Amino acid sequence: MAKKKEKKGKKKDKKLKKSEQLLKASAKKPKKKKVKKKAPKAPEKPKLAFSIGALIRAARLEQKMTQDDLASRCGTNKSYISRVENNATDMRVSTLMKLIDGLDGELRIEF
Repeated sequence: MAKKKEKKGKKKDKKLKKSEQLLKASAKKPKKKKVKKKAPKAPEKPKLAFSIGALIRAARLEQKMTQDDLASRCGTNKSYISRVENNATDMRVSTLMKLIDGLDGELRIEF
């Protein structure tokens, strides 16, 4: 019977050693630092697109037109004119030509 108790005692010792080793190993691990993730930057819009929106707005205001007036002349709606002026949308060349016609303007490209 003494041998059985010795074996049980050895098994308990081994289990204690393993649990102690696990505790030491977990205590040694360095804590991970929380890294703040930066929000991805929005791609920069080309300066030309900004210029077109600003030019359309300037021409419209020069003629004392509202966005509704220009939209009705071009066959579009006020929200689209607003998006164009604020560079929130891309536009086709055909749409640009409609806007220029609605402003009684002309398009010149110079290099």
